[in-house]
Parts: sequence; C-alpha cells; structure tokens
Amino acid sequence: RQLTQTALRYSLAFTAYAAAVQSYVHTPAYLEPAARILHDSFRRLVMPEVWSFWNNPGTCGLPWTLRCRLQNQTMSMIQSSMYSWQPRAAIDDPVGSANIMYSAHVALVGLLYEAFSGDRSLREMNAWSFGRHGYQIDQLMEVIQDNAIADEGMGFGVTCEPGSVFPACNGHLHAALRLHTNLGRGSREKARNITQGWLSWAYQQGRAIEPTPEAPLKNGAFFKILRMKRNQKSLVPETNLVPGCASHDGWTLSYLRAYMPWHDEEDDVLVRGFKVLSQHHGWRNDSNTGGEFLHSVCFGQKTWTIPLSTSFFPLVYSQIPKSTKNATGWMESARSRVRAALKFIEVWGENVTVGSAGEAEQFFYNAPAGMAIQVTANMAMTHAFLQSDSENVLYDLMGGKGLRLPGHCEPHLSSAPWPAVQVPAAYFQATDG
Repeated sequence: RQLTQTALRYSLAFTAYAAAVQSYVHTPAYLEPAARILHDSFRRLVMPEVWSFWNNPGTCGLPWTLRCRLQNQTMSMIQSSMYSWQPRAAIDDPVGSANIMYSAHVALVGLLYEAFSGDRSLREMNAWSFGRHGYQIDQLMEVIQDNAIADEGMGFGVTCEPGSVFPACNGHLHAALRLHTNLGRGSREKARNITQGWLSWAYQQGRAIEPTPEAPLKNGAFFKILRMKRNQKSLVPETNLVPGCASHDGWTLSYLRAYMPWHDEEDDVLVRGFKVLSQHHGWRNDSNTGGEFLHSVCFGQKTWTIPLSTSFFPLVYSQIPKSTKNATGWMESARSRVRAALKFIEVWGENVTVGSAGEAEQFFYNAPAGMAIQVTANMAMTHAFLQSDSENVLYDLMGGKGLRLPGHCEPHLSSAPWPAVQVPAAYFQATDG
C-alpha cells in the first residue's frame, strides 16, 4: 500500500500542507497549533512504516513490479544498478538517491515546522534517523540538491520510482529549496539555478508538457510522466512514455505557485493547465448529487482517481488571479464546472465532533477509496485560498513572508488553552504612532 496514492507519506504531507496554509491565511499571528501538527506529521513521516518501502524485497512500484517480485529485488537495488550516474547511497537509505516522492515531503514538512515554530532542533546532528543513517535538515537538502544536479542535462529532474520523473513530485523539491534559502540557509544561487533549470527545461521549453493532450493515447493529460533510459543519461522516446492523467495534472498545478510566480496569462502554466483540466474528456455527470466528477487513469492508478482528481480541480482554480477567474470565454464554462465539482465533493462532508453549543468542532470529507485525508486537505486549502482573495499565498508562504524568520519581531499569540478556546482569526496590525 506504500507504493500507491494511499501511501502514508502522502496523507501525512497533505495534512501538513493544509494545516500550514489554513494557519497562514486565518491565524498568521497564532501559528502554534499548526506548528504542532507540522511537528507530529514530520515525526510520523520519518517512521520506518513510512519509508521502509524503498528497501522492501519483492515489492516495487511500476514499472518494476514484476521484476522485483520475480527476482526478489528492491527499488533501492534497481536504482543503484540501473542509474549509476546518480548519487550512490546505501540500499537501506531511503533519501540518499532518487526517491523524491518521499524525500521532498520530508524536507518540506520539516522546513515548514521550523518556519512556523522557530524550533531549530532539526538542524542538530542526527536530528532523526532512517535506521542506521542519521540525518539533519540541511544535510537532507544537500543530498536532494546533489540528486538534482546529477540530472542537470534533464532539467534537474529527480526520479521517484527508479527512472521515472514526475513533475508533481519535483514540485515539492522546488518548494523546499525556496523555503530553505528563505530561512537563511544553503546557497541561494545553487537553489535558484536548480529551480530555474527545471522551470526552463520542463515548462518554458515544454519538455514536461504535452502539446496535444486531446490526441489519441495522450489521455487528456497536460503534463508528461518522463522516463530515463536504463544505464543511459537520456530520456526514453516519446512513443514509449506512459501518458499522464488528470490526478497528476491537478497535483502538479496545485503546488506550482509555491515556486513559480504569476506570468502573463497566455504564458502562465497554471492557467494553461487549468484550461486543459476544465476541458478534460474524463468529466462525468453524477446523477446522485447533480454535480460532476473527473476520472482518468494512468500508471497503475485505480478508483482513487475520482476523488483526488475532482478535489484538485477547485484547488487549482482557487489560485488563479481574480481578473482571470472573472474572464469570459472558456473560463465561464470552467467556473460552472468548478461549482459542479464542489457540489459533488460536498456530499462527502461530515461533522466529526460537535461542541456543547451544537457547533461543529471538526469536519472532514469522507471520500471513498482511502482518499478522505487527501481530499479534506485539498478542500481545506481551496477554501483558505478563496477566502484570502490572493493568488500569492503559496508563493508568499514558501518565501517565508511573515513567518518566524531571523529578525522576525511582530507580536504574536504564543499560546491559548485549545480546544477550550477557539481562535478563528489572529492578525497583527501595526498602528500609527
């Protein structure tokens, strides 16, 4: 189960990102509850139950599933034997080489915890360990950058499953690089070169974008899932690529603003991708809710594509500038589809606990196929972005704007007897004089 979207790392990471965004938007002067969630998410992310899949004999993700089963190999063994130019690491080290689908989330959640709490303990030597391998946050960032630099000729794209470069996974790498340098650490020039190299290669040159998503066999996908040749420092031919899908597109677009600022509408990747998503052939009417859902399958995905793809759609829309949201033409039907998607999703909403006055204290979206946590996280971020009325929330957050950075001096609420006292909003507003 740790090899698909139901893996623990994704539920933990999405929870952390949603808590950070909610707090950053609603209680920027009271970040402590979110900091506790970030701390707990991080500590769970580095538990063996989460990372041991990388060196689990006979168990591999696609396209290596059959080979691992027949030869009793692990993904770490395949990584070291097939892609020798990439950094070498012990086979029981889950972050030393490739595996950006895990290491980027560990890095980003850890950095968000530090930024929200001011706690510098993750900088200490052996702050946590993967079995016999001790790590600290700056060391992890250095390892991730070494992996990116090894594939400079391919846009600094780091692989997930051995040989596969997913734009969605690499997005969290670049968010982590940006936050790390804005916390005053690492080489800003080195991090900027890696991110700019990826943006140029993948998006400006279009190496990771499908030019004809509507064509047969392209699955309506905006982003490609790239693959490297075995034992060769190059990509497999386009004709041999597995087509992308709506859930991967939505995920990639949802976190794009963390490291890629707004561009002119005609060139903006987020707007272009949202348009493709809005016109995807996988949209279906739902007779039970009167809404619509989005379904497309790729790379061994199963029934969880419906809740995930559909919940990413309004999350992408929420980060589009107001002027574009209010435009006519194709955006009019796209807005209607956002409303239909929300109508479909809202049926899953459930109150978990109710306070003494009858008010709902906890609420979540009980989505099917093991996607309840991830859908709830997507919806929490969507509503925060829509309420903030700003397309720059993620960009500002990863830029460290207003967080507990060195020199931060604005007053803030240090504690409150939660949950006995609810703090729905907490802001600092300077007054003249």
